[in-house]
Amino acid sequence: MTAARLAERGIATARDLLLRLPRGYDDLRRPTSIAALAEVPDGAVVLIRGTVKRLHVFPRRLLDVFVEGDGATVRARWFHARAAMAKSFPKGSAVALAGPLRTAADGTRELVH
Repeated sequence: MTAARLAERGIATARDLLLRLPRGYDDLRRPTSIAALAEVPDGAVVLIRGTVKRLHVFPRRLLDVFVEGDGATVRARWFHARAAMAKSFPKGSAVALAGPLRTAADGTRELVH
């Protein structure tokens, strides 16, 4: 940022910059149970832990990873994912994923990245 743009925001010194607090943050200290995702509102950022159940790769378009835990399943979806990214999620591996939660058109819950 230039000095003029910082001044517009009331930042004139290094102290002003250090004391500027963020507008918000995502608290990812506690994982959310996959079974409890039904009660979480759309748009909330959650951390889940589970096991990769299956993987679906759409070349040069998207990657779907289905994660199972607590007797429930959730889909994590990445758009424009590289083909090599699928190798990061071998079937049966334990994963921890964070992202905004939403309800898909078919009514299932998914994390979208």
